[in-house]
Amino acid sequence: MTPGIYTVSLEARDSCTGTVNRADKLSYVTVTATAGTLVISSTPGGANVFIDNVMKGITPVTLTDTAIGSHLLLMRKVGYDDYTRNIIIEPATPATIGATLTKSVPEPTTLPTSSYGSIAVTSYPPGAAVFLDSTQRGIAPAIFYEVLPGNHQVTLSLKGYDDWSHIISVGSGQMAAINAELDATKEITGSLAVITDPSGAEIYIDGNFKGVSPVTIPGLSAGTHTVLLTMQEYANTTTNISVTAGQTQKYTTGLQKVYKPSATDLLLAAGAIVLIAVIALAVMFRKAPKTR
Repeated sequence: MTPGIYTVSLEARDSCTGTVNRADKLSYVTVTATAGTLVISSTPGGANVFIDNVMKGITPVTLTDTAIGSHLLLMRKVGYDDYTRNIIIEPATPATIGATLTKSVPEPTTLPTSSYGSIAVTSYPPGAAVFLDSTQRGIAPAIFYEVLPGNHQVTLSLKGYDDWSHIISVGSGQMAAINAELDATKEITGSLAVITDPSGAEIYIDGNFKGVSPVTIPGLSAGTHTVLLTMQEYANTTTNISVTAGQTQKYTTGLQKVYKPSATDLLLAAGAIVLIAVIALAVMFRKAPKTR
């Protein structure tokens, strides 16, 4: 029942003496299987067709010599994934296979692991964020593997310290080392010393209360600020002051007193007005012509 080449053996035994004689015929019988019909197509066409790893043609193709039974079908086309499946050929029923090939996605080109380099990074103080070619890779201290050979920019960033940046060359299969000492960020604010005559004025900078004169106000950002001085019985004073980072700007001014008359002053002023009015009337009557 199974196709193939067979060896035939014949054995004879003497019933009286028990002697056995044997004759073998190697590869004496060849059994061939009945072939079936196999119709194969693919989308797109032009795929190579393999039956049990033997090439049989290019799609579309009709095969009439495929033996009855189970077989492995493989279709292969450049730019498409391989198509494989098991098929069964029956004596009286033609088999039809239609396959839709899937376009293959090219795999990214990778270098052998031994072709990469690595970078070891430490920082003082530790804890700086490490950027490799503008991409954050971790926190120092750290070792970064699988770095492509060549020049790379390494940048370290830590709050309160200036960013540190350096170009480092990485060799194939080698480790490059970076030991970065970070510099503390320079002061970016300034101060303003305010002195008034008389003292005791309330000080507002950009609308925010900052204290009473005389006083030095720290932590002001560099640039121009609006200063307002207020004090009871004195006129408000407003000015613009330019603050320089890392320096203390001094502002001294005298306040203008606002005169407010007392009750006595008001009475005296009223009496003076009445007196002037009386004198004016007297002068008018004296100058008036006399009638007989």
